[in-house]
Amino acid sequence: PSDPRAVALRSLFGLLAMSCNFYAMFALSLVQFTTLYLLQPVLVAVLAPFLLREPTRRATYLALGLGILGSLAILRPDT
Repeated sequence: PSDPRAVALRSLFGLLAMSCNFYAMFALSLVQFTTLYLLQPVLVAVLAPFLLREPTRRATYLALGLGILGSLAILRPDT
């Protein structure tokens, strides 16, 4: 991005994500942590348009939603 504030916000979110990652490593089971770790880029892609006001197409939201639902199905296959 050409706006330095957007770069700073992304860096701040990255720091926050890594802090949460290390906390989750100690607090969750291995399966839960692995799923959450692999889902992290999807969650960043979902939040970035809202927090950084980035333009995003509707098809992107559909794809991200399917990714989140698939991850939830892995975590809770019985429901």
